[in-house]
Amino acid sequence: MLTALDSDTRDFCNLEKLTTIGEFARFEQNMSQNVIVGGDFRKLLNALSHVDENGLREVLPFRVGDRGLHLFECLAQTKGDLVRVQAALGYFADEWKAVHRSLNEGTPLARQLIVLGNEEDETQVAEIIGSLTDVKTTDSASGKKGGLFGAISRLFGK
Repeated sequence: MLTALDSDTRDFCNLEKLTTIGEFARFEQNMSQNVIVGGDFRKLLNALSHVDENGLREVLPFRVGDRGLHLFECLAQTKGDLVRVQAALGYFADEWKAVHRSLNEGTPLARQLIVLGNEEDETQVAEIIGSLTDVKTTDSASGKKGGLFGAISRLFGK
């Protein structure tokens, strides 16, 4: 549920009882070389076998240049689906607490979301977090979007 894998791949993983990346990798190692796979199943296999961080990011809440899986990336992949958002908040409970702590200490949400490196994802995650908290998702003084991409847009007039 906490992946961006297509429904066919998720259904297959559920049927095979593959619930972790490790189980997926072990399953792949035991697959016949003659089996042809496609879609997100193939994308994940290729990303794992070639250590392709950008490929992993497409299907997992993975942060390029970092280790592990992350809340913000997961929220970006939920596309606002409430069930998936709630699952992400539960799974990444420690990160969710750290976000709250940072907000309470005065770190703007937009500053925290810069790690996503994508204005569309930043906006989407800000909206999700804004709907769950009393955090403003725009620059309150100007009504403009926050974050790195908002600043760049304002700087260049776009």
